Amino acid sequence: MPVWIPPHERQYPFVPVRHYPQDGVNSMALSSIILALSGLLATGLASLPAIVCGHIARRKIKKTGERGSGLAMAGLIVGYLGLMGWALFLATFSLLMYNM
Repeated sequence: MPVWIPPHERQYPFVPVRHYPQDGVNSMALSSIILALSGLLATGLASLPAIVCGHIARRKIKKTGERGSGLAMAGLIVGYLGLMGWALFLATFSLLMYNM
């Protein structure tokens, strides 16, 4: 014959759940560096969105304290360099074609 156990004794003991803060990298900073690097290969078209994402990411990082400030700055630097490099290339190419 089964032994009767009161309902309060069948419950599991309380185990506290630990919540760890999510220290993620800012997604705009990550997209900025990815777009900047792809802008070097894709005729500089992705450099302009990389610059925009980098500025937005730096502003959000300042407000929220997320990680990724270095990624955002690298995205800005590479984006500006890529944009200037492709502009210089196009200007040189058009001058050479004009003088032919």
